[in-house]
Amino acid sequence: MLISSCTAGETFVKTGGTKKTIEHNNTYTNGDNISNTSAQFQETYGIGATVMRPVRYTYFLAEGQSGSNALFRRENDRVVELITNVEDFQVEFGIDTDDNLVIENFVAPTAVTDPQQILAVRTTITVQSDGLVDGNPLNRTYTSTTNIRNRTAPGG
Repeated sequence: MLISSCTAGETFVKTGGTKKTIEHNNTYTNGDNISNTSAQFQETYGIGATVMRPVRYTYFLAEGQSGSNALFRRENDRVVELITNVEDFQVEFGIDTDDNLVIENFVAPTAVTDPQQILAVRTTITVQSDGLVDGNPLNRTYTSTTNIRNRTAPGG
C-alpha cells in the first residue's frame, strides 16, 4: 500500500488491521518479495494523509485484433488492447547517480540497481498509419518524460 501526504509518501505491506486501522509489522514478506523494512513510518501522517492501494500494470506488444502489433495493458488477469499498429514501445528510467536531484542518464529498467535513484520515466512509442502515404505506411515516434513527484530539484 501507499500512504501519502502533501510532503511525503511511503510504501508498505499491510499485515492486518480493521477498517479504521492498518497494521504493518516488519517481519512480513509477500509473494512478490515486497517487505516492510520497519514497523514504523519515517514520517508522521496526519488526518489529511491518504492511504492507497497501488495498481500494477504490465504493458507489452503482441498481435492485435487487426493482425498488426498492438500495445496491450495487463492488470491482474484482465488484458486490454490500447493502441493498434505499434511498431515499438520502450520504457527507460532517468536516474540520479550522485544525489543532486538531477538526472544523469536514462537507462533500461533492467539496468537500475537502486530504485531510489529513479527520478523520471521516459516512454517512447512508434506507431504506423493504417493507410499508405506515397505508397508507404507513415511512421511516427512519440516520446514523453514524466518526473516522479518530489524526486527532482525545482526547475530540474
